[in-house]
Amino acid sequence: MPSWVKQYAHLWSTGEITDSQFTSRITELIQKKILLLSDDIIKTKNSDNNIPSWFKNTATWYSNETITEDDFLLGLQFLIEKKIITIQT
Repeated sequence: MPSWVKQYAHLWSTGEITDSQFTSRITELIQKKILLLSDDIIKTKNSDNNIPSWFKNTATWYSNETITEDDFLLGLQFLIEKKIITIQT
């Protein structure tokens, strides 16, 4: 994953960018096939992207290297699978 993702996660976790801006960048990574999802995750148009506050902790830990990239991606995958974060097609 590009190194700027960690910085972007930090900006989002500290409130410097919005949930919508964060999900737009994640969507871009998926569309460009930089971040790969399994085919069984349904992609839909973005709606209201209210990401749970607990994931901001995850993003902070990832940006501070308290958790691994894999741990961050597992949390992100969970949010996408549960359709909390939706992906534009």
